[in-house]
Amino acid sequence: MVGEAPRQVTTYGAGTNGILYQLAVSELPKLSDKELLLLPMLTRLLPELGYADRDYMQAQRDQAAVTGGLGLSAQMRGGADNPNAVRGYLIASSKALYRHRETLTDLMEANLVQARFDETARLRELVAQMRARTDARITGSGHTLAMQAASQGYSALNRFQQNSSGLDGIEALRTLDQALNDKSSLAAFADELAQLHQRLMAQPRTWVAIGEGEILTEQALALTARTYQGSTRESFSLPTPKPLATHQLWVVNTQVNYCARAFPSVPLDHPDAAVLTVLGGVLRNLYLHPAIRERGGAYGGGATQDNNNAVFRFYSYRDPRLAETLTDFDRSVQQLVAEGVDRRHLDEAILGVISSVDKTGSPAGEARHAYSNMLFGRTPEILDRFRARTLAVCPQDLVRVAATYLQDQPASTAVLTGAGNLGMAESLGLVARKLA
Repeated sequence: MVGEAPRQVTTYGAGTNGILYQLAVSELPKLSDKELLLLPMLTRLLPELGYADRDYMQAQRDQAAVTGGLGLSAQMRGGADNPNAVRGYLIASSKALYRHRETLTDLMEANLVQARFDETARLRELVAQMRARTDARITGSGHTLAMQAASQGYSALNRFQQNSSGLDGIEALRTLDQALNDKSSLAAFADELAQLHQRLMAQPRTWVAIGEGEILTEQALALTARTYQGSTRESFSLPTPKPLATHQLWVVNTQVNYCARAFPSVPLDHPDAAVLTVLGGVLRNLYLHPAIRERGGAYGGGATQDNNNAVFRFYSYRDPRLAETLTDFDRSVQQLVAEGVDRRHLDEAILGVISSVDKTGSPAGEARHAYSNMLFGRTPEILDRFRARTLAVCPQDLVRVAATYLQDQPASTAVLTGAGNLGMAESLGLVARKLA
């Protein structure tokens, strides 16, 4: 059951076993290119810093004594009918036992609003840790990084993701980590974070509470007094890029390959989005898994429709092959268009999509998911339309969308590989880049 207290406090009644889950939410303002690059740094660093007159060690003890930790993220999505109509929100999250609910709110507000950026040694340490963790995950997330790189030219959000968490973002983090060895650069970085923080905190802020019974009603009333009307009120947006195909071969420290190919497609509420989502499952099960995993020796491979970013992507994971896998991507589409799909493989893929859409989570997780859908305009009517369209997909639909979106269309390719394959870039039509 969903209800709303006055002044935009949103509550979700859910069986949470005595735990209160809480979010503080504000819309992101319009950000400059430099601020957009700083934003993911701020969200990762702020929960680890001090606040008010508490240094970072005291702040960590405060959080551990009462809460399950403080999370902070900048969440963005394109519109259900337009991937470039991006909305963005800053969301702080935490949880505590009911009896600590007042302290929970105090801590969340203090950590968020009164964050300190003067402990520069702590900032330096955290950035070094971030770099080490990011470097360590490159091979574990190689297929995701390859898909991000291949998709970057097809929407505003794809490009932001490449700059923030993709290969360009990793490169920027390494450059920053080296620069912060200089004390003046470190001081300038701290000042830039503080200025961005002030801009974010000036936006209106509201609350979400997830819990049970009378406690939830009481908490909604308490949070009403904590809503903030803001000293500024800006709406977030990202500049819409001109669609541009990407052709990159990234040299990283790996003995295997991660291949990706991307095609511009459609967003969630387009009639073909459900068909393309089912198509991804059919291509994976019928063609790509046998060719890339079973015969090619990769750990995995497949295809997927990203309805948030309006892009269809092929990928392989820990792959001993490179050019041959890119050929398999193209061949899978050619075979499907030429041979069609039987009902058994279609039904198997539809079942997979519906199972994913309707999978259950924890009560608190379901509430957060519902709130996110509401925040980004994924209404029940839109989701019901997508489900109905998925169930109605027929074999002829798959052939049609494969021919329409995946044949004779501009495709982007990105590959992560080792230095030994650098010489293949030219023959594959790819621009070589080396991750510093």
